[in-house]
Amino acid sequence: MKILHLIFSFNVGGAETMLIDIINQQIQKHKVALLIINNQYNETLIRKINSKVDIILLNRIPKSRNIVDVFRLNYYLSKIHPDIIHCHEFNIIKYIFFKRLYTSVLTVHDTQLPIHGSLIYNKIVAISNAVQEDLKTKEISSDVIYNGIETKKILKKTEYNIISDLHIIQISRIEIGKKGQDILLKAISLLKANHINIHVDFIGTGDSMYILKKMVNELELTENVRFLGMQDRTYIYSHLREYDLLVQPSIFEGFGLTVIEGMVAGLPVLVSNVDGPMEIIQNGEYGFVFQTQNAEDLAKQINYIIQHPDLSKKIAYKGQQYAIKKFDISTTVNNYEKLYFSSICHKL
Repeated sequence: MKILHLIFSFNVGGAETMLIDIINQQIQKHKVALLIINNQYNETLIRKINSKVDIILLNRIPKSRNIVDVFRLNYYLSKIHPDIIHCHEFNIIKYIFFKRLYTSVLTVHDTQLPIHGSLIYNKIVAISNAVQEDLKTKEISSDVIYNGIETKKILKKTEYNIISDLHIIQISRIEIGKKGQDILLKAISLLKANHINIHVDFIGTGDSMYILKKMVNELELTENVRFLGMQDRTYIYSHLREYDLLVQPSIFEGFGLTVIEGMVAGLPVLVSNVDGPMEIIQNGEYGFVFQTQNAEDLAKQINYIIQHPDLSKKIAYKGQQYAIKKFDISTTVNNYEKLYFSSICHKL
């Protein structure tokens, strides 16, 4: 089978992380190509893709209306003539001539995305039930295929010694309007005021970095907080097990690969009660929960985890076993393969 993945940009993010893993698995059985439309891509990420994969850089200027770019896109489509066109942003399809010649799949990677109008895709995939429910509000039907990770590559935690110095990890794009890192800082300040010793490492970059660093100074948390910047998955997968807790304080989230990574490493995870992360931890069965945008409740739950180390260890172990079984990348790839074949057969 010839599979062509289409995406506008290829910078660091959950969709790109997932796509690298899927492509590297698919190339073992199929002929796979990746076409990046805009001139926004991370070369380090691209180097992580198997060398057997054909990578096409269209280098379009974002938001450009140059018709030449559209013709170039369709030239490559006709040259590759894929069995499956797998798009990772909804409006890519409008640039494709002779749409009905191809079997097309769209993966929707988050909630609250501006998807509208009549979508001419053979199949639409939501990465979670939360995303599927969001699509239903737009009268769009979809199948659910969970994102996955290479669970074997994550080093596993072997010691649990939460005593008086808790080390927290938070991994995501630094964007407080969605990811809520400012809520975590406020919670740490409250705990520190109650003489609870907490350290937090933030991994990621983004537009809210200046705001967070200013908050750290204002809340006098310079001894408690480190910003480690952007780190690749090799670093993250090697160091996750060194922490005591992963916190995901998102305001809205369609899924949450970093939550899964923390679970696989054997960490207890604490997430806000938004649909995507709650779906991952099965509403509290495999992790801890706090009220979204509520720093007081977040501080309360962190303190609870400190005070109940045996329970934290038990839930972390259950979460680890569940995540390894449920969210391995091999399951994701197999489910996509079944969907591809069913879409082709249905079209015939």
